[in-house]
Amino acid sequence: MKEIVTVLVSAVLFAFPSVAWDSYGNPDFFRHSVYAGYSLRNTSQAYVTSPLSDVYNFSGVLNLGYEYRIFKMLGVGADFGWMANSGEHRRQLDTPGGVSLPVSAPFRKDFFLFSATVRGIWLSFDNFSLYSAARAGLTMGFEDKNYTGVPNIQFIPVGVELGVKHIGAYAEASWGTITTISFGARYHF
Repeated sequence: MKEIVTVLVSAVLFAFPSVAWDSYGNPDFFRHSVYAGYSLRNTSQAYVTSPLSDVYNFSGVLNLGYEYRIFKMLGVGADFGWMANSGEHRRQLDTPGGVSLPVSAPFRKDFFLFSATVRGIWLSFDNFSLYSAARAGLTMGFEDKNYTGVPNIQFIPVGVELGVKHIGAYAEASWGTITTISFGARYHF
């Protein structure tokens, strides 16, 4: 009976650790992290604009995410993001009297991003780390009662994180379908 209890307790402690020990026996890295940030939008994407529109306001992307570190230098996670695009549809309306009138109608599109993330840390010190990451997922766009789904792919060749043991700030330069520069805060537990 003691062996069964020992095996079960060991399995639970192994499967659900909140703090993992590194190779030196120090609890200096944490398995879980959550983050919130803001990303500047990549405005060249055709699926967020309309050829009939000539006035745009881009919100950028608000991000929330979770990461689980499989190893000290490798983590996997999930991201959720929201962005908005608004503007004016402009065109000329010809009247029966031969007069052309300018007509405009405002529009707004909301987009929700869902993606999986893989992040590899390639240089790590006590309060500083450099990393690369990749994200792939789906962007859902909503306008009125219609929605569209578009794949999104993001590659982050370099990201930097500065902070203390549990909390840090990050900045990323990225290339892909959604964002270009991101920054925010990360909490490790």
